[in-house]
Amino acid sequence: LGVNVSESQAAVQPIPAGTFSVTVRGVGLPASASAEADRSKRQRIKILPAGTDCRSAMPKEVSGLGCSQTNRRVQTGRGVREETVYTICSPKPQATSAEHATFAGIKIAAGSGAQTYEVCYCEGIACNDPKRWIRAPGVLSVARAAVTWQAFPATATGYATTAITSTPRMTTTGELRLRISRDAFGSFSNVADWAIKIVKSVYDCATTSHDSSKFDCDSGHLPTGECGMRDGDNTFVSVADGAGDAVHFDVMFTVESGDVGDYAVCFKESAMGTFAAIRSGDSTNAMFLTVTPFEGDLTGSRGVYGGQRFTALAGFRSPVNVSGNSLITPSTARVAVHSGTGCGANATF
Repeated sequence: LGVNVSESQAAVQPIPAGTFSVTVRGVGLPASASAEADRSKRQRIKILPAGTDCRSAMPKEVSGLGCSQTNRRVQTGRGVREETVYTICSPKPQATSAEHATFAGIKIAAGSGAQTYEVCYCEGIACNDPKRWIRAPGVLSVARAAVTWQAFPATATGYATTAITSTPRMTTTGELRLRISRDAFGSFSNVADWAIKIVKSVYDCATTSHDSSKFDCDSGHLPTGECGMRDGDNTFVSVADGAGDAVHFDVMFTVESGDVGDYAVCFKESAMGTFAAIRSGDSTNAMFLTVTPFEGDLTGSRGVYGGQRFTALAGFRSPVNVSGNSLITPSTARVAVHSGTGCGANATF
């Protein structure tokens, strides 16, 4: 009785490429010819490393799907237990029937080793409840990335020999050497056509330009806001026979306190290619290069942070956590929620 999911399918490219789709197949999926009875667009999926509980957050290397953090209060025999889950997810499926649901526009950035993922599925009824999520049969296998990056900070005598995945921000110009490596026979592009750019992790590599005010490639830039071999100071590196190819991109960077955080290293193999995020090739398998603040940056002015967004589920009690710096406790502050565009008189407490 009810929904019976039989499999999940996807074709995943191990080298930076475009998006792919995931199709969940089964019988009795919630599709109906009646618009009032049709729940097919309420179905949701999430992709997690194999063996991970379906209530968990998705890993950073998965994009095109998103799940909001929710704090749940669960009544138990020993009182109320609070738990953090990630079960309010999007987007809706692109195509549906009583036997399938297809979710498109998904990307998985391959890492320094082969990885296996599983698909968690909710049929569209009370998906905020972790018990409504099931693990769909089947796995998504992602091969080792053919192209990866490593970052080496500048020293007084050249560059460090130990790779890093995070670096303190610089008030004056600092320098990093980004080594882009390709496995032997991983692809067959000319390294002279390789290009990178560095963008904030929240942006899409394919559509966001390289910010040369923060990350500069020493000499002139390519016209599209890229760092490439034609920038002059970047060098091809000859590596051991059979090990592959590598290019060093020497990047000058200046990051102010308001711009610290995670940055994606975006790569394309040719002038006609598309930029895609690549991952670190060291043991951390990091998705992003992290620029950290100075200790003094953490001492800011007192007040509530601007630009905050909140998620709540209709019909349920949802906590609203307003973040700020050095807020006074206990607090006499109040929050009003209303439908207008400003904090006017139409508030409902």
